[in-house]
Amino acid sequence: MTYLMKEWKEQSRGKGLWLGFSMIVIISLFILLESRTLPSEHGFTMFLLSLYEMNMLLIPLISLFISSFALMQEKELKTLLILTTKKESYVSFLIKKSWSIQVITIGLFASWYLLLAILAKASLDFNGLHFLYFLITNTVLLIIFNQIGLFLGSICTHRMQLVGATIFTWFLFVFLIDLIFLYLLPWVNDDNVPIFSVFFFLDPLH
Repeated sequence: MTYLMKEWKEQSRGKGLWLGFSMIVIISLFILLESRTLPSEHGFTMFLLSLYEMNMLLIPLISLFISSFALMQEKELKTLLILTTKKESYVSFLIKKSWSIQVITIGLFASWYLLLAILAKASLDFNGLHFLYFLITNTVLLIIFNQIGLFLGSICTHRMQLVGATIFTWFLFVFLIDLIFLYLLPWVNDDNVPIFSVFFFLDPLH
Protein backbone atom coordinates (compact mmCIF):
# COMPACT_ATOMS: atom_id res chain seq x y z
CA MET A 1 0.00 0.00 0.00
CA THR A 2 2.91 2.36 0.69
CA TYR A 3 4.25 1.77 -2.82
CA LEU A 4 0.78 2.32 -4.28
CA MET A 5 0.37 5.70 -2.57
CA LYS A 6 3.91 6.70 -3.52
CA GLU A 7 3.32 5.75 -7.15
CA TRP A 8 -0.02 7.57 -7.27
CA LYS A 9 1.55 10.77 -5.96
CA GLU A 10 4.33 10.56 -8.53
CA GLN A 11 2.01 9.75 -11.42
CA SER A 12 -0.64 12.30 -10.50
CA ARG A 13 1.96 15.08 -10.26
CA GLY A 14 3.42 14.19 -13.66
CA LYS A 15 2.03 15.02 -17.09
CA GLY A 16 2.48 11.65 -18.79
CA LEU A 17 -0.45 9.82 -17.19
CA TRP A 18 -2.89 12.69 -17.66
CA LEU A 19 -1.78 13.40 -21.21
CA GLY A 20 -2.29 9.78 -22.23
CA PHE A 21 -5.57 9.57 -20.34
CA SER A 22 -6.90 12.78 -21.92
CA MET A 23 -6.10 11.39 -25.40
CA ILE A 24 -8.16 8.29 -24.63
CA VAL A 25 -11.06 10.38 -23.28
CA ILE A 26 -11.21 12.82 -26.19
CA ILE A 27 -10.99 10.19 -28.92
CA SER A 28 -13.50 7.94 -27.11
CA LEU A 29 -16.04 10.76 -26.99
CA PHE A 30 -15.58 11.52 -30.68
CA ILE A 31 -16.09 7.84 -31.55
CA LEU A 32 -19.20 7.73 -29.35
CA LEU A 33 -20.68 10.78 -31.07
CA GLU A 34 -19.94 9.28 -34.49
CA SER A 35 -21.52 5.94 -33.48
CA ARG A 36 -24.79 7.64 -32.60
CA THR A 37 -25.41 8.23 -36.31
CA LEU A 38 -25.36 4.46 -37.02
CA PRO A 39 -28.44 2.19 -36.83
CA SER A 40 -29.27 1.46 -33.20
CA GLU A 41 -28.93 -2.35 -33.55
CA HIS A 42 -25.35 -2.03 -34.84
CA GLY A 43 -24.23 1.21 -33.21
CA PHE A 44 -22.87 -0.19 -29.94
CA THR A 45 -20.96 -3.04 -31.59
CA MET A 46 -19.39 -0.67 -34.12
CA PHE A 47 -18.60 1.72 -31.27
CA LEU A 48 -16.68 -0.97 -29.37
CA LEU A 49 -14.86 -2.17 -32.49
CA SER A 50 -13.81 1.38 -33.44
CA LEU A 51 -12.74 2.08 -29.88
CA TYR A 52 -10.71 -1.12 -29.72
CA GLU A 53 -8.94 -0.38 -33.01
CA MET A 54 -8.01 3.03 -31.62
CA ASN A 55 -6.82 1.45 -28.37
CA MET A 56 -4.59 -0.99 -30.26
CA LEU A 57 -2.56 2.03 -31.33
CA LEU A 58 -2.76 4.19 -28.20
CA ILE A 59 -2.72 1.83 -25.22
CA PRO A 60 0.62 0.16 -26.09
CA LEU A 61 2.28 3.54 -26.58
CA ILE A 62 0.79 5.10 -23.43
CA SER A 63 1.52 2.04 -21.27
CA LEU A 64 5.10 1.75 -22.50
CA PHE A 65 5.88 5.39 -21.76
CA ILE A 66 4.13 5.54 -18.36
CA SER A 67 5.67 2.38 -16.94
CA SER A 68 9.16 2.75 -18.42
CA PHE A 69 9.55 6.37 -17.34
CA ALA A 70 8.18 5.58 -13.89
CA LEU A 71 11.14 3.25 -13.39
CA MET A 72 13.60 5.63 -15.05
CA GLN A 73 12.50 8.35 -12.62
CA GLU A 74 13.37 6.08 -9.71
CA LYS A 75 16.88 5.75 -11.15
CA GLU A 76 17.32 9.48 -11.78
CA LEU A 77 16.09 10.52 -8.33
CA LYS A 78 18.27 7.83 -6.69
CA THR A 79 15.24 6.43 -4.84
CA LEU A 80 15.88 3.05 -6.47
CA LEU A 81 19.37 2.96 -4.98
CA ILE A 82 18.10 4.00 -1.55
CA LEU A 83 15.27 1.46 -1.50
CA THR A 84 17.33 -1.48 -2.75
CA THR A 85 20.23 -0.64 -0.40
CA LYS A 86 18.30 -0.18 2.84
CA LYS A 87 15.00 -2.02 2.57
CA GLU A 88 14.69 -4.77 -0.01
CA SER A 89 16.04 -6.55 -3.05
CA TYR A 90 15.80 -5.29 -6.62
CA VAL A 91 13.35 -8.10 -7.52
CA SER A 92 11.09 -7.21 -4.60
CA PHE A 93 11.17 -3.56 -5.64
CA LEU A 94 10.23 -4.43 -9.24
CA ILE A 95 7.31 -6.58 -8.10
CA LYS A 96 5.89 -3.81 -5.90
CA LYS A 97 6.54 -1.16 -8.55
CA SER A 98 4.83 -3.31 -11.17
CA TRP A 99 1.82 -3.96 -8.95
CA SER A 100 1.43 -0.24 -8.18
CA ILE A 101 1.58 0.82 -11.83
CA GLN A 102 -0.88 -1.88 -12.86
CA VAL A 103 -3.41 -0.89 -10.19
CA ILE A 104 -3.20 2.82 -11.04
CA THR A 105 -3.39 2.52 -14.83
CA ILE A 106 -6.02 -0.23 -14.89
CA GLY A 107 -8.11 1.54 -12.25
CA LEU A 108 -8.00 4.87 -14.07
CA PHE A 109 -8.75 3.52 -17.55
CA ALA A 110 -11.40 1.06 -16.33
CA SER A 111 -13.16 3.86 -14.45
CA TRP A 112 -13.31 5.93 -17.62
CA TYR A 113 -14.65 3.04 -19.70
CA LEU A 114 -17.34 2.33 -17.11
CA LEU A 115 -18.39 5.98 -17.28
CA LEU A 116 -18.28 5.79 -21.07
CA ALA A 117 -20.52 2.70 -20.94
CA ILE A 118 -23.12 4.73 -19.02
CA LEU A 119 -22.98 7.45 -21.67
CA ALA A 120 -23.22 4.84 -24.45
CA LYS A 121 -26.17 3.14 -22.78
CA ALA A 122 -28.13 6.39 -22.95
CA SER A 123 -27.80 6.63 -26.73
CA LEU A 124 -26.98 3.15 -28.09
CA ASP A 125 -28.33 -0.40 -27.80
CA PHE A 126 -26.06 -1.45 -24.93
CA ASN A 127 -24.76 -5.05 -24.73
CA GLY A 128 -23.23 -5.86 -21.36
CA LEU A 129 -21.44 -9.04 -22.47
CA HIS A 130 -19.76 -7.32 -25.41
CA PHE A 131 -18.67 -4.49 -23.15
CA LEU A 132 -17.23 -6.98 -20.65
CA TYR A 133 -15.16 -8.60 -23.42
CA PHE A 134 -13.96 -5.15 -24.46
CA LEU A 135 -13.00 -4.24 -20.89
CA ILE A 136 -11.13 -7.51 -20.30
CA THR A 137 -9.24 -7.20 -23.60
CA ASN A 138 -8.11 -3.65 -22.86
CA THR A 139 -7.08 -4.64 -19.35
CA VAL A 140 -4.92 -7.44 -20.73
CA LEU A 141 -3.32 -5.00 -23.19
CA LEU A 142 -2.51 -2.63 -20.32
CA ILE A 143 -1.00 -5.41 -18.22
CA ILE A 144 1.21 -6.73 -21.03
CA PHE A 145 2.56 -3.39 -22.21
CA ASN A 146 3.02 -2.06 -18.68
CA GLN A 147 5.28 -5.04 -18.02
CA ILE A 148 7.19 -4.54 -21.25
CA GLY A 149 7.63 -0.88 -20.33
CA LEU A 150 9.00 -1.81 -16.92
CA PHE A 151 11.46 -4.15 -18.60
CA LEU A 152 12.63 -1.36 -20.90
CA GLY A 153 12.97 1.01 -17.95
CA SER A 154 15.07 -1.54 -16.08
CA ILE A 155 17.59 -2.11 -18.90
CA CYS A 156 17.94 1.46 -20.23
CA THR A 157 20.40 3.82 -18.57
CA HIS A 158 19.23 7.27 -19.69
CA ARG A 159 16.13 8.99 -21.07
CA MET A 160 17.13 9.30 -24.72
CA GLN A 161 17.95 5.60 -24.87
CA LEU A 162 14.60 4.84 -23.24
CA VAL A 163 12.65 7.04 -25.67
CA GLY A 164 14.26 5.25 -28.61
CA ALA A 165 13.64 1.80 -27.13
CA THR A 166 10.01 2.64 -26.31
CA ILE A 167 9.20 3.99 -29.76
CA PHE A 168 10.92 1.05 -31.46
CA THR A 169 9.02 -1.45 -29.27
CA TRP A 170 5.71 0.25 -30.05
CA PHE A 171 6.52 0.27 -33.78
CA LEU A 172 7.59 -3.38 -33.59
CA PHE A 173 4.33 -4.61 -32.09
CA VAL A 174 1.94 -2.32 -33.94
CA PHE A 175 3.43 -2.34 -37.45
CA LEU A 176 6.65 -4.28 -38.02
CA ILE A 177 5.52 -7.72 -36.81
CA ASP A 178 2.44 -7.57 -39.04
CA LEU A 179 4.61 -6.65 -42.02
CA ILE A 180 6.82 -9.67 -41.32
CA PHE A 181 3.78 -11.95 -41.10
CA LEU A 182 2.44 -10.57 -44.39
CA TYR A 183 5.82 -11.24 -46.00
CA LEU A 184 5.79 -14.85 -44.73
CA LEU A 185 2.15 -15.51 -45.61
CA PRO A 186 2.80 -16.86 -49.17
CA TRP A 187 4.96 -19.63 -47.67
CA VAL A 188 2.29 -20.79 -45.19
CA ASN A 189 0.80 -24.19 -46.05
CA ASP A 190 -1.01 -27.06 -44.34
CA ASP A 191 2.23 -28.40 -42.87
CA ASN A 192 3.59 -25.24 -41.25
CA VAL A 193 0.39 -23.36 -40.43
CA PRO A 194 0.40 -24.56 -36.76
CA ILE A 195 3.90 -23.12 -36.24
CA PHE A 196 2.90 -19.90 -37.99
CA SER A 197 -0.22 -19.65 -35.81
CA VAL A 198 1.77 -20.04 -32.60
CA PHE A 199 4.04 -17.11 -33.46
CA PHE A 200 1.12 -15.09 -34.83
CA PHE A 201 -0.88 -15.31 -31.62
CA LEU A 202 2.13 -14.65 -29.40
CA ASP A 203 1.74 -11.05 -30.52
CA PRO A 204 -0.42 -9.44 -27.79
CA LEU A 205 -2.32 -7.37 -30.36
CA HIS A 206 -3.48 -10.57 -32.07
